[in-house]
Amino acid sequence: MVFLNSLGVINSYHLRDSEAYLFHSETVEVPTLRPNDCFVKIECCSVGKLDLLVSEGQVPGHEIVGSVVAVGSDVEGIKPGMRVGMGFFNEDYYAKFDQTFSTEEYQNSDLKDSVYEYSKIAYGGFADGVIWDARYVYPIPKTMSSIAAAPILFTGSIVYSALCDIEVKPGDRIGVLGIGGIGHLAIQYIKAWGCQAIAMSTKLDKSQDALKFGAEEFYDLADEESLSVAPKMDSILVTSPVALKDYDFFISLLQPGGTLAILGHTNKPIIINSSYLISEGKRVVGVAVSSPLTVMKALEFAAANKIISQTETLEMNEINCTVALQRVKNSAARYKSVLCTPNYLPILINQSW
Repeated sequence: MVFLNSLGVINSYHLRDSEAYLFHSETVEVPTLRPNDCFVKIECCSVGKLDLLVSEGQVPGHEIVGSVVAVGSDVEGIKPGMRVGMGFFNEDYYAKFDQTFSTEEYQNSDLKDSVYEYSKIAYGGFADGVIWDARYVYPIPKTMSSIAAAPILFTGSIVYSALCDIEVKPGDRIGVLGIGGIGHLAIQYIKAWGCQAIAMSTKLDKSQDALKFGAEEFYDLADEESLSVAPKMDSILVTSPVALKDYDFFISLLQPGGTLAILGHTNKPIIINSSYLISEGKRVVGVAVSSPLTVMKALEFAAANKIISQTETLEMNEINCTVALQRVKNSAARYKSVLCTPNYLPILINQSW
């Protein structure tokens, strides 16, 4: 193969069947970098529920870690050889969905061609390389492995953002509703924050894991009587939509002035009796996608407090991309699946709790 530039090619995995989560691989040449771009060789990519929403033809993956190979002319602070993370935020992402453009204006604009040219290789970490806006790239703390850092870039940062938004204080009792990808990190962040983590799940087989992650109490969601007599909580983080069968019941578990924070997407409309909200000053809030600054702070906090996601690793290929997404869809991953590129097959260090 003859390269038109020295950066070579990117091998990526595109979704070809959104029901069975089947993939095909494509190879594209790395284009000339634009002024704010950086080219990153991917080491690993964590897999999450947002990846289930990717359309056919696209490349999933929004929790990416790799090493910088080259940068554009205007890039500052990010240099070749640095280990960096990236994920939800990218300048091209905002350009493509800029609300100032109607669909017709976008289709007829020069912006479409510019974004499409790069979107084939810029979006998604199911690949061995990626082009990213360097303003949305985060240096990985030296004390964190790439596999440990990847889940923090979106999943962990959502938890950190929630704790900041609802103004959690040391000593608070914080409930975690659903012990999955978000929930198992939430327990660790809450404990490191100096709070009491109260785990709640429909899956009793996760009780020992929850306590291992740092929860002080575990409650079976089927046992409403035990929950009803438990001490009230200052806040509850809703990390799994399947766990919520009655919003009013969980709001009743809050202290007056407490907050029910929704981190996971819900499958059904939220119906709430307003009496709790009015008479006891309770509130229900949604946690927005973390800002770039929050992502950096979440990484630093995780590194300083040894917050490590429990992961299962797979070599990145067409078959394992399918396996990873199916495990996420079926809530079978314990607790995050991470795809590692063939050029990055690390010797996994025993990460004890």
